Amino acid sequence: MDTERIAQVADRVLDETEYRQVIVFTHNKHVFQCLVEAAKNHPQFRGMAGRGPMYYMVESFKGTSGIVSPYSVKDTANDLLDRVQAMLGTGSLDQHSVELCFLLTRRAIEVLIDKRILHGVRTLFDPEALHTDWAGLKKIRTVPPELIDALQDLHSGISRLGGLHNTGTFHLMCPISEDVAYYHDEVKRLLAAVEAL
Repeated sequence: MDTERIAQVADRVLDETEYRQVIVFTHNKHVFQCLVEAAKNHPQFRGMAGRGPMYYMVESFKGTSGIVSPYSVKDTANDLLDRVQAMLGTGSLDQHSVELCFLLTRRAIEVLIDKRILHGVRTLFDPEALHTDWAGLKKIRTVPPELIDALQDLHSGISRLGGLHNTGTFHLMCPISEDVAYYHDEVKRLLAAVEAL
């Protein structure tokens, strides 16, 4: 798609929401960002409390076609961790549930960074935010570097176990429910430490 036409396409797509439900699948982060920004001021959504576009991220697990992550920009890190805790409370988790728990736990770390450490300056839906700048986060003087290191270790560990990073032709470990519980508890502990600053 021509970059000059992205805004026009976004407006046209949003115009269609007046008459029907519109579902957009895109791998283009600029199209996505343009749709998100255009929706903020579009007449169809202006003044409609609680009504507006819903965003879902699709992430691939271990070579599969991917799953839809039920993540909303309104979710807090605690919201996501509470969902993981509820899933853990159901007993033994199947492989897909374990992977979803890892996705939500990793997302909780990213939301913690966005909403608590960066105070919403960066958003997960910013097309320029491709990776977490861990070294840059250590330069923020309000958060001890040890906490950033611990968050990075957990984020990397979750990504590796959940198959969210490409670790080669095989995966080093097979994630199980106990791994989910460990990472959930550790992220919860670090979240409390950040909130106490």
